[in-house]
Amino acid sequence: MSSPAAVAPALARRVLTGLLLAGTVATFAPAGWSHGANWRPPSDGTTNPGSAGAPTTGGRGPATGGRGARSVAPTLDRWEAWWYFQRESYLPRHTVGRMSTQTGAAGFLTGRGDAPDGDSSPLLQADARHRVLAALIPLLGDGSTEVVDAAAIALGRSVPTEMAGPFLAPLTRTLAHAERTPRQAAAIALGILGGPEAAELLREIAADTPRGRKVCDATGPIDDLLRGLAVLALGLTDQAGNIAPLVALAREPAGDREIAASAVLALGLHAGQAPHALTELQKLLGDDSLDREVRAQVPIALQRLPGGRALLPRFVVMLADKGTCNEVARSLAIALGALSRPEEAEALAELRRAGKEHSDSLTRHLAMLSLGRVFERAGALNEAGKTVRREVQEWLLAEVRDPTRGANRPFAALALGLAGRGDRLASSDGRVSAATQRTAALLDEELDATRDPSLQGALAIALALMDGAGCGPKLAGKLTAGGNPVLQGHLATACAIADATSAVPTLRKLLVDGSTHPAVRIDVARALGLLADRSLEPELIDAIAAVEDLPRAAAFAKALGLLGGKAAIDPLLELANREQLPEYRRAFAVVALGLLAEKSELPWNSRYLIDANFTTLLRPLQEVFDIL
Repeated sequence: MSSPAAVAPALARRVLTGLLLAGTVATFAPAGWSHGANWRPPSDGTTNPGSAGAPTTGGRGPATGGRGARSVAPTLDRWEAWWYFQRESYLPRHTVGRMSTQTGAAGFLTGRGDAPDGDSSPLLQADARHRVLAALIPLLGDGSTEVVDAAAIALGRSVPTEMAGPFLAPLTRTLAHAERTPRQAAAIALGILGGPEAAELLREIAADTPRGRKVCDATGPIDDLLRGLAVLALGLTDQAGNIAPLVALAREPAGDREIAASAVLALGLHAGQAPHALTELQKLLGDDSLDREVRAQVPIALQRLPGGRALLPRFVVMLADKGTCNEVARSLAIALGALSRPEEAEALAELRRAGKEHSDSLTRHLAMLSLGRVFERAGALNEAGKTVRREVQEWLLAEVRDPTRGANRPFAALALGLAGRGDRLASSDGRVSAATQRTAALLDEELDATRDPSLQGALAIALALMDGAGCGPKLAGKLTAGGNPVLQGHLATACAIADATSAVPTLRKLLVDGSTHPAVRIDVARALGLLADRSLEPELIDAIAAVEDLPRAAAFAKALGLLGGKAAIDPLLELANREQLPEYRRAFAVVALGLLAEKSELPWNSRYLIDANFTTLLRPLQEVFDIL
């Protein structure tokens, strides 16, 4: 069994969020981490990526038709897996969380740029951010790998693209660091930083050119993981010169499958080059020679681009086709939820059919969730739309209340929560339809009746999404009552969504209690940040300085990054530069500084997280997913 020191050089920028996906809280053990405390779904205890259900075959591999699929970890067919990837839509920085109830359905904030400084902004004001940035550059030369790793990501997430110039050279030098994780962090940071100069450098690394090797101080081929991260980072830069190289990587006959799939996803973030990207992605969608998991990313990329709705009829036909392999079918179900409107009867009918009849359970469950997403994003409905929503609600409610539909119940509950949230947000006074009121009442009954902590968690989050602050006191009361640690984490999240400020005292105790499970503490930390418990700020700074374990350090950093302000900057800088402290404490102080100074309202990696096909696990994408 590996020790924390043996597994970790990038601990400063990762969290153990995957522990929640087991449905029961996994036992914390260092052997469950890969390098950098990278997330892995719980499996048979082995640590290689394939043991968690991720395919490990290199190269392109033969294309296969039919509904067959490569092995997928059972934990990925749990609602917790979907929520892990989707939650940034609902749990942004706390000020945005308050504003989102006024501005529309979840996901509409995704991809927004820098917000203006001022009291209404969740972002650190410019003068305070500049103080942070000035202190981060020297830390790229620190003797601690963990500190360098954390500083690179913090710089990327904090520097507006128009200010990139002074930061390009320090990050470029970090690409040649003696350790691999700072090199990876620097590549990601360059993408977050953005701009044509960063993109030009990343293209060289992605293509493994002589110049790319020289920049990375590589004596031979650049390793595939670093190349894959450079590919995903290119997506964040959104430059016209990226399209042709990304298409070439996606199609390279002898290329690495994970790099090819990452190139497809990167194309989907090129909103500024949408016409060109759409054309190339449509060609890839029709290419049966592609590896199925590369092709599976194409609908995900298409639905993220302006103009992707033009593909809706094609997506419907492909999902209905029994020859469409399961990997692609799952992405089609996700894409239909992102693109369809309630009045598009064929699309909704196909989602309902897939939700009831598809042979692949993951596709069925994703189709259910997508029905909820359609009504969540729809805005005000006409009478015909309300009728369709009511019919969908009745079917989903029957699934939730039928004890023989065990696997379907939490997905149906969440879909109802999404549809109810859309109903609430579309109303000028927050009032919901009679059907949604009835649904909320029956979900509330199910929450009291069930003893399954995972289902209870799904019901609690569904109620919070649907009922807003109305269910807050009840959820806070259930959190206070304690119980199963899995449920505690879900209830903490639900309290944050429902703005249940009465839960703050309990959340504070859970955060600092040494017996709170690591998998729960991150949810507790985020909830406190979203509930704006600013009084905890001094305690969190002291806690980072004294913490004895990595999971608590991650949680304290996350909470401080969400609820902290200018007053936290100097104490965190002092901790980051106190060389006699253990490396991980210093590194997490840097992580907190990066979170404080974040330049965008949603985390930078939410562009890859939201509406992702998480069932095809790609190592570069996992790295991007897992950064705190």
